[in-house]
Amino acid sequence: MSKIKHNDIDAFLLDRIADNDEKAFSSLFSEYYADFVVFAGSFLGKREDSEEIVQEVFVELWESRKRLKRDRSLRSYLLTIIHNKCMDALRHDQIKQNYVEYIIKEDAENPYDVESSVFLSDLQYRLKEAFAKLPADLLIPFKMNRFDGKKYQEISDELGLPLRTIEFRISRALKLIRMYLKEYFIFCLLLGLI
Repeated sequence: MSKIKHNDIDAFLLDRIADNDEKAFSSLFSEYYADFVVFAGSFLGKREDSEEIVQEVFVELWESRKRLKRDRSLRSYLLTIIHNKCMDALRHDQIKQNYVEYIIKEDAENPYDVESSVFLSDLQYRLKEAFAKLPADLLIPFKMNRFDGKKYQEISDELGLPLRTIEFRISRALKLIRMYLKEYFIFCLLLGLI
């Protein structure tokens, strides 16, 4: 398929998606999903992480469907977003690794650090507050993913909801938690909660 024709099809699908056409979105998802997972995997090396990033990009695409520009290559646009998210994930992994090494070193040097203990206790309290503010339809899939380690598809199957609904709900829960815990953002990020 020529580039012009492919871009024309993308523009048509984007117009349909902007009009809330879920079938057009499914077509677009089916067209690109597998290739995008392979692309993300070339950076991350883990299929599960690659799938999560690609699913997140598609959720964001759906959420921003009314604001998308139709005059650019959708494929290139989405690949750029995926690339950036992969780089962010790699940086995040490095930050977590550095933090773990720092904590291990600090614990060895100062096993009775009262300040850290108080901070973690406060963070735990704030997390419970944030979770209490979330509606159950967002909290349940979020906890299944983050605390039980279940993949989006497993959650979808278990709850009997479409995969896109699960993706949307977890994405929405993350946004709300980030908002509620903005002063603890870096620590929640390091702990893999958000």
